[in-house]
Amino acid sequence: EAYLRLLAPYGVSYQTHLHHELMGRSAAACIEVLQQRYATLPRGIEGTRALLAERRRLFQLVRSGQGIRPLPGVQAFLEQSYDRGVPLALATSAAREDILLQLELLDWERFFPVQITGDDVSHHKPAPEVYLAAAAGLGIEPSQSLAFEDAATGLQSARSAGMQTVFVQDARFRVEPPFKPDLTIVSFVELMPDVDV
Repeated sequence: EAYLRLLAPYGVSYQTHLHHELMGRSAAACIEVLQQRYATLPRGIEGTRALLAERRRLFQLVRSGQGIRPLPGVQAFLEQSYDRGVPLALATSAAREDILLQLELLDWERFFPVQITGDDVSHHKPAPEVYLAAAAGLGIEPSQSLAFEDAATGLQSARSAGMQTVFVQDARFRVEPPFKPDLTIVSFVELMPDVDV
């Protein structure tokens, strides 16, 4: 929805295939892809700043207005993991400001004592830096970590960091993983068959 609103004034229709390319990338990388693809978008330093600011405003507006709907079972999975003392970290290319809003809307801050965002790293997904920083923040080896990802760039990032990967296949986007993940799920319910969600 946010990208639809961002691109409409420039005569651009946002398509699902484009979403695949943007998933898991930093805001700046997403704007760069869009500028390369569509000549009607503003260019230069000021144009890029304006697009980034409008993207952030629209994402916050949409999330605040429509809320965030987690995948089935994810709330129970996080609660169960937290209750059992499983160390959890958030590793994302998104900006810290955006992530803090999402965590607050979902009331998930307590689940993720370590939050590594695009603001904390120099090289975003598909580079492994965000996952390596998350493992370091938890004090565990990447090889002892399990990364849950819904984007091809995120899977590449986690694999490059030496982590096992779980591909969370979201039917809305039909993302194809770049390699065979260690596990593929469509819902977190699959990981907890005995839990009512």
